[in-house]
Amino acid sequence: VDEALELIERVSTGAYGIARRMLGRTDGAPEARSRESDVSAFVEEATRLLVPKALQSGVEVKTDIAPGLRVPGSRDDVWSVILNPMLNAVEAMPRGGRLSVELEGGPESVTFTVTDNGPGIDERNLVRIFQPYFTTKARGTGIGLATVKRAVDEMGGTIQLSSSRGRGTSIRIDLPRLPPEAAREDSGRGGSDHRRSGVYYSEPIEARILLVDDNPALREMIYTALSMRGAQVVAVASPDRALAAEGHFDLALVDLQLGEQAGDAV
Repeated sequence: VDEALELIERVSTGAYGIARRMLGRTDGAPEARSRESDVSAFVEEATRLLVPKALQSGVEVKTDIAPGLRVPGSRDDVWSVILNPMLNAVEAMPRGGRLSVELEGGPESVTFTVTDNGPGIDERNLVRIFQPYFTTKARGTGIGLATVKRAVDEMGGTIQLSSSRGRGTSIRIDLPRLPPEAAREDSGRGGSDHRRSGVYYSEPIEARILLVDDNPALREMIYTALSMRGAQVVAVASPDRALAAEGHFDLALVDLQLGEQAGDAV
C-alpha cells in the first residue's frame, strides 16, 4: 500500500509539473529551480515502484543500474523521462514478457535503455510515435512520449526508439553527464550509491488457497498478494464460512485468533 501511494504521489506531482510547463508556468517552483538530478536513484525508485505492476502481468524485470550518475535536468523532467518508457513497456505486455532496464555512464554521457519483448510497433506508427496526442493505446492520451522527447531535447540529450511488429521495442536515451564534483547534495530525492540491480521475477503459485481472517485489511492484503502470484484464493472472515467453503484446497491460511475461536481448532 505504501509503495502504491508513493507511486501515485510521484506520478501526480510529475503530471502537475508537466501541466504547469505546458501552460508556461514554471516561475518560482522549487522543482523548476533544481537543475540537476541523481538519475541512478530515480531509475532504482521507478523500478521498485513498477515491479508489483509488472509481476501482476507476469513480466520479468531485469536491471543493470550504475550508481551515482547525475544529469542536468529538473526532478520532474528526469522522473518523466525515466518512468514513461518503463511504464509503456510494462503496459505493452499484459500477458507476460521480459523487461530490461539498463543505466550506464560514459565519460560525458549517461545512457538509459528500456527493452521489452512485447508486440512491437508498426512501421507506419513509428514515424509519429513522438507526436503530441498520437497514441496506439485504446485509452492513451499521446502525451507521455511527447513529453519525454521534449524533456530530453531541453536537457541536451537524444532519444531513439526502435521496434518491429512481433519483436518488441527498445528505447535509448542519452543525456549529458555531470561530473561528480558538480553535483549538489540536495539535487537528488532519496536513493544512494547502493546498486539495486538484478532480476525481479515471480514463480506462479498454482494452488487453490483458503484464507480465513477476520481482519478485513489484512485479509484483503494477503488475498491481493497471493492473487498477483497466480493463486486461486477464497477469502472468508469467519470459521462458519470457512467450513462451508466447497471444493479442494491445497493450502489453508487461518488466523490464529478468530474472534473467540482459535484458528488451529478451525
